[in-house]
This record gives sequence, structure tokens and C-alpha cells, in this order.
Amino acid sequence: MIWRCNDCGSLVHPSDDRTPAAWCSRCERVTQAAVAEFARVLRPNGVVMAATSGPHHLRELWQVRAEVFGGPPKSENPEVFGSVTGVAILGQSFGSVEWREYADTLRCTSPDDVIAFLTSAPPGEAASPDQLRNLRRAVENRFDAGEGTFVVSKETGVFLGRIPLR
Repeated sequence: MIWRCNDCGSLVHPSDDRTPAAWCSRCERVTQAAVAEFARVLRPNGVVMAATSGPHHLRELWQVRAEVFGGPPKSENPEVFGSVTGVAILGQSFGSVEWREYADTLRCTSPDDVIAFLTSAPPGEAASPDQLRNLRRAVENRFDAGEGTFVVSKETGVFLGRIPLR
């Protein structure tokens, strides 16, 4: 097994024997051309496993972010390559595509951890002092409503792509 992290749109294959390999990429780079590359380098009996999330993944966190900073109460990643869009993208390069969901929730027990997460990327990382106060208030309200726990939805899983179409 070979592990590389690069742009999956141009996979460098180490040999002609189609050695089993794994690549990782950010969701916004999973294009039809990238999936065709996976199919090209995969052995005929190989399997591509693509982990992603769905439109409701971390929904409660995105709602807090939207309440404080504006913008949509969702992540954009699943719209590019997620549980809903992935079948069509993978199906153009694989004869068999299966989605396996991993049902789970996130039980947050520290408001500070939630605030740290929401301020670790835009727009939270550039929050003004007023926005930080509003964020703390919004997060603490969720914890109060949950009697000390903030339960966050998770919608994750993997696609299994088989029978590469070349």
C-alpha cells in the first residue's frame, strides 16, 4: 500500500502493476476528472473508498455560526462531494457505487471547545470582540438548553466504488 496526499486530479502511479494505493484530497478537489483518475489506477477488482459527509453534518454548529456571523447554516463541502452528490460523481467512473452511512452524534461537554472550533476558521477566526461575546452567549444557550451538553448531528460515511470503467 502506498499513501500519498496530493491533488487527486493527477495521480502518479508508481508502477504498471496498479499497486494498491490511497490518496487524500480536500472535498473541493474531488471532480469528475479526479474520480476518473481513481478508476484509471485501480486494479480491476479493486475498491475506491471515499469518506465524506452529508448536508446535515454538524448542522447545529453551522446554525450557531450563521446566527452570530451570518451566512448559510451549513457546510459547503457536502454540496461539492457529499452523501447526496457522490453517487452521481462516482457512478460515471465505477460500475457499482455503494454509500455506507456511519450513524453517530457528537456530545459536546465544553462550551470552550465548541467556541474554539467555531473560531478556528473563517468567519470565526476574524471575530470582533462583540461577535465573540455573541458567540459565547449563543453557545452557552445551547448548553443550558441541553442541561450541560450540546448534542450535534453527524452525517458521515463512505462510498465504495467498484468495477472501474475505463
